[in-house]
Amino acid sequence: KILVPSQFTKNILVEKYSVDRKRIKIAAPGIELNPLKPSPAEPPLILSVGIITYRKGHDVLLRALAKIVDLPWQAVIAGSVRDEEYADELFALQSELGLKSRVRFIGHVDSDELATYYSKAHVFALATRHEGYGMVFAEAMANGLPIITCDAGASAETVGDKAGIFADIDSPDSFAEALSKLLMDDRQRQRMSLASLARASELGDWNQTASHFIKALDEIDNG
Repeated sequence: KILVPSQFTKNILVEKYSVDRKRIKIAAPGIELNPLKPSPAEPPLILSVGIITYRKGHDVLLRALAKIVDLPWQAVIAGSVRDEEYADELFALQSELGLKSRVRFIGHVDSDELATYYSKAHVFALATRHEGYGMVFAEAMANGLPIITCDAGASAETVGDKAGIFADIDSPDSFAEALSKLLMDDRQRQRMSLASLARASELGDWNQTASHFIKALDEIDNG
């Protein structure tokens, strides 16, 4: 048996690596629905969570943010550095775009601190270039955050069609348009917040994830 986190990843194994579809089982990561009480920051907080590596598209996010400096917002990017060279490029870009006073890179944070940032955020934004599942989307939706991301990999599969706006991959203009739309439209943001909570409730918890593993193991034993 082969266990994967999403239908998207399953399709890759079948289509690109000729793995027998019957051997593959999906066991999506679980989500705990116990968010902190919302305490929105001012100015509105745009939160991004993802390791500092090219695949996560933080450079696109920075360029998008530079296009909406006329709007009130602050941004926090959380995630450990996995690519030192890319991190240096991001810090240089942050300075070049004049965003040092409005965008903070906070590195790795523990679960309690991250929960606090989720509770203070207005919007979750990740300009990812690829996702095999997207656990941060599930976490953000469990906190009722509207999602702005790219239709990359399993992003749409995880987020669904009502909780997120999907910008074009590698397009700061498209991403900036989505950010601007949500920051200026309180009603749409509220609608998407409710959609995020509803979507998160559909994703299942870790007990359900474990049950998929157990079922796959039982099938091996019975085989």
